Amino acid sequence: MMRKTFSPAISPASLVAWRCASLKYAGTVITASVTVSPK
Repeated sequence: MMRKTFSPAISPASLVAWRCASLKYAGTVITASVTVSPK
């Protein structure tokens, strides 16, 4: 799904969508890790 050769020029919309998705994924991982090992 992530092929750099798919589109030479990355459109701003796709870039924003990818960033939102990555941030959501990172937030989920951080929340899960904190829930598993609370300090």
